[in-house]
Amino acid sequence: MITGREIQDQIVNLKIPVNSSFTKFLETVSPEDLLDCGNFTEHVSVSAIIVHLFSREILLLQHKSLNQWILPGGHVCFDDKSIFDAVLREVSEKTGLTREQFILMNEKQGRSYCVEINKRQMPYNPDKGEDAHIRYDFCFVFGYSGNKDIEIDIYENREYKWFSVDDFEVKQLFEITVDDVVLNGLKHYEEQIRKRSKNEYLITPLAWYQCNVADSYRERNLIEQAKQMYLESIDSFEKTYNDEYETPPYILNAIWRLAILYGETGQEDLKKRLLCKGLEFSKMYACWDSNFEKTVSMFQQEIDKIYGGYE
Repeated sequence: MITGREIQDQIVNLKIPVNSSFTKFLETVSPEDLLDCGNFTEHVSVSAIIVHLFSREILLLQHKSLNQWILPGGHVCFDDKSIFDAVLREVSEKTGLTREQFILMNEKQGRSYCVEINKRQMPYNPDKGEDAHIRYDFCFVFGYSGNKDIEIDIYENREYKWFSVDDFEVKQLFEITVDDVVLNGLKHYEEQIRKRSKNEYLITPLAWYQCNVADSYRERNLIEQAKQMYLESIDSFEKTYNDEYETPPYILNAIWRLAILYGETGQEDLKKRLLCKGLEFSKMYACWDSNFEKTVSMFQQEIDKIYGGYE
């Protein structure tokens, strides 16, 4: 059973400070009513922000009774060993996804902590015979890189959809900046792998996610932030590998986009240097896969067009 100490451990590790109404609730609620979903005044629930790390999208479910898009989650059971166990159980029941498929964010010693506690006003639900009440929702963040085609619980939900992190439907559900939590979580994940494997190169989604964040910055005209994030993505790609290439070819996406951005902001020397770097990578890949010959031509033509060739 979840104890007051467990609740306090979660509060200590929040990314968003707990609000005063929840503090007052903890001071006055009985241990039995804390988790009782039949307590139609106030009780605790859990939810998960599941971020697809290669597409930078968040999973939402369209709830039948509420007729709105919600995060996967639900009630805490008395036999849940912890808040963390409760959210894993709820996510598995609602989406079929399990702990083994996630990279934990806001993680310490193999355990994820919630990032914020949201006060949610739940309406009267005649289908379930539930009066209007308040839930204090313990919200976690999990990284996921698997297949986006999943099997959801169709008893409570009509459908599911992956929304962009920047989408309005997503942003109204929580306060945290998801990108900050995910980037910090992936960096911590890499550090832990390095400690265990003592390997200089890694296979992680960090570089891909950084490139996606940089794209978002660029779309929102946050040019300097975009440049910095593209640079971090390129650096991360150079420290990773996959089964086929020492450096994943997706590094070319980050290089090309940053080079173009340098050109648009008048940083011609930096653009030239980056295009040359991209050309060298493209030539290396083309030695193994002829499909990259088009990429070689793309970089070479851009260099020739603007600078008259590359030695």
